Amino acid sequence: MPPGGRASYVVRSVSSNKKEATDALKAIRKAILTGVYHPPAPPPEPPRAVPTVLDALDGYIRAEAGEGRSAKTLESYGGVRRRVAESPLGSRPVTEVTPGDVEAYMAWRRERVYRTSREKGKQYEEPPVVSRREGSTPSNSTLNKDLMVLSCSFNRLVRHRELKENPVARVHRPKESKRARVALSNEEARNLVAACSPRFRPLVLAALLTGARRGELLLLRWGDINFDTASISIVRPKAGNASTLPLHPVLADALWRLREERGKVEEREVPDTEAVFTWRKGRPYGNIRKAWEAAVKAAGLEGKPGVCFHSLRHYPDTLIIPTRTAA
Repeated sequence: MPPGGRASYVVRSVSSNKKEATDALKAIRKAILTGVYHPPAPPPEPPRAVPTVLDALDGYIRAEAGEGRSAKTLESYGGVRRRVAESPLGSRPVTEVTPGDVEAYMAWRRERVYRTSREKGKQYEEPPVVSRREGSTPSNSTLNKDLMVLSCSFNRLVRHRELKENPVARVHRPKESKRARVALSNEEARNLVAACSPRFRPLVLAALLTGARRGELLLLRWGDINFDTASISIVRPKAGNASTLPLHPVLADALWRLREERGKVEEREVPDTEAVFTWRKGRPYGNIRKAWEAAVKAAGLEGKPGVCFHSLRHYPDTLIIPTRTAA
């Protein structure tokens, strides 16, 4: 009650005249003074719309974008979202989804195969063109990827207490075939480095001598390389951390000359914020497939099964590439 000892009340009455409203107000005041007044309960809140599976996927993708996921990862999540949107599962309310519904989606998914095509020069942030290819079925690893994104979307709702349990957690995931790791011998590594174009060679050397992933290397900026202390800092988005590694002398020499040559050709000082691995005029690498395939073919490794850029991560530490090869 206010200091003056008087309280004011707003009475919303459905009375038809002033007298009835005054009488209702007096009755309320009397009830308050005698301690028997109970204010009316507030009107119930309108029921919230139950999100669908597509709503859950959209919320998860937005949350991942807010946490800084790469454009490539978000694009892959968007691919799962497009496939679910075409299936009967997409419009189902999340509270009604059962493990059987998820298994039915997997059966539906096995009958539909997609290939993502992209125009030349487009980067990951551009929306891809999706086309259907008949005659083959998705692998178990592809199906498990769909299940992973669905499961993360449901887990997010569970954390937000919008859902009691995750139905995807009770779905058996198909077994994936594991491929043996492919590592290059010292001779194969030397041949590959020698076969690379001068602009592409430092990237291959960095993969061989740091064990970093392609995406991690493409994130490198000149400020991440300290030639004085012979160290290189690598951000690892997949693991959610960063690490500082010793800078191999061969790699240090190649990177030092790369920066000097870029400054001379472009007649400017290369800033620390610029990407290390770029095409001409400082445009960062996007798709390196053509440069990689040309180097593999020139090195005579085209027929070796399982050779890909990721194979460079498994190059043995005991094998050292001679400095002259990096020239």
